[in-house]
Amino acid sequence: MPGRRVEQERAFLRFRSGNTNDAAEWMLGSEEQLQDRQMLDLLEALVEGAIRSGDSELAQSCLALWCDRTGTESAGRCSGAMADQARLTAWLGDLAWSMPDVAIGLFRRALELEPRNESARLKLAVLLLQYEAAEAWEPLDYLHSRIPHSPEILFQQAACARELGNRDEAIRILDRLLQYRPDDVRVLLKRARLHLDVGDPEGAEPLLRRAPRDSAVLPGLPVPCNYWGGKRKQSNIGERHRHKCSRRIGGHSAVRPGDGTYSLVADFSRCGLGRFSSSVSCGFGI
Repeated sequence: MPGRRVEQERAFLRFRSGNTNDAAEWMLGSEEQLQDRQMLDLLEALVEGAIRSGDSELAQSCLALWCDRTGTESAGRCSGAMADQARLTAWLGDLAWSMPDVAIGLFRRALELEPRNESARLKLAVLLLQYEAAEAWEPLDYLHSRIPHSPEILFQQAACARELGNRDEAIRILDRLLQYRPDDVRVLLKRARLHLDVGDPEGAEPLLRRAPRDSAVLPGLPVPCNYWGGKRKQSNIGERHRHKCSRRIGGHSAVRPGDGTYSLVADFSRCGLGRFSSSVSCGFGI
């Protein structure tokens, strides 16, 4: 490719990853230079990156421009526009993630429009997992049949198996993941959670100790074992740990509704470090 085109593709990849710092600069400098398809690629990359980074204002602005250029909202479109309508509906589901009922309806509609949208199907399953675990298993099983070695799909299947009371299946899946990803902090914490489910903090301890303390997945999250030391019998240590995690996790932009680090901390404390309850259930799918 010409050098300029390579630069564009690199920028689009960067935007899709969530790094949209120079988005405005690119938009202003590219209007005259990009062809229609390239401009759509840019807008799509910015929408997805803004959603990933939690910048809903940028996502909505770029989405409005994308809709205007594609005419997605106009009636009587040809069959080729069905995919655009499905993509728009899925993006709206992403933006409505904090309103699960709305987001679930949007992802269902996106799949009606485009059944091959595997990303929308996975997001639907993740949301259903919070409310109707039995219903979440079907889309996860379908995705597993299509992409049998996907770590994310396997991880969500393990979470679903646990919610359905199939502890042995959840353990089997997580142990399989740990064979290939021994330092995956989400898998380690989920596996530790299965020990806590049956009141076994001693079984959870070695798994928690293995969780990388500098993990990019959980930046700033102290591993619970860091607080054990010789103070295991202090009645207030669980509460101290919960507050510390709450401060660090609660303000982190990467936290999405529907995950469960807080509940892990609550269960950890309930099992071994004093008793308290927590109604909060958000974090990283634990």
